[in-house]
Amino acid sequence: VPTQIGLLTGITKELKLNSNQLTGEIPTELGSLDDAKKIELQDNMLCGEIPDEILALDGVDLRITTSNSIGTPCPVFGPSQAPTTAPTAGPSQAPTTAPTAPSQAPTIPAPTVLPSSCVALNAVYESTVGSSWDDKDNWMDGCPCTNNWYGVDCDDGEVVKLKIHGNNLD
Repeated sequence: VPTQIGLLTGITKELKLNSNQLTGEIPTELGSLDDAKKIELQDNMLCGEIPDEILALDGVDLRITTSNSIGTPCPVFGPSQAPTTAPTAGPSQAPTTAPTAPSQAPTIPAPTVLPSSCVALNAVYESTVGSSWDDKDNWMDGCPCTNNWYGVDCDDGEVVKLKIHGNNLD
């Protein structure tokens, strides 16, 4: 579960990520979803302790422990195996002629600032192998509230519900 999900502070209904293949610890950032009515993470492969920030959520129906390994340490993986031979580099070659400067500097567009909900949902998609989801209609096409992303409900341009349970999130 990516930490950016804590940016979805407009969720006033539910966050349903249950019945997937999510692994690792539950991020403390979920504790910022204090307006949510329900958070469902059960039936995944989550481990570790439930962060105090989540346990402190008042009035939120938490469904986490069923079919997870809550209370057990998460596995620690060693560094990836290094290659047995170091790659070799050929001699560097300097250019024979100096590069010419363009007559006019290219125009670089100003960076687009995405709403925090777009940043959060893009992180969910990327970190859970969204390309392999069973249903991913309109995901990564614009922003969720204007392009009707599957499983995302909005109210006045704010994400209020994320419901992508049983969708092969990894």
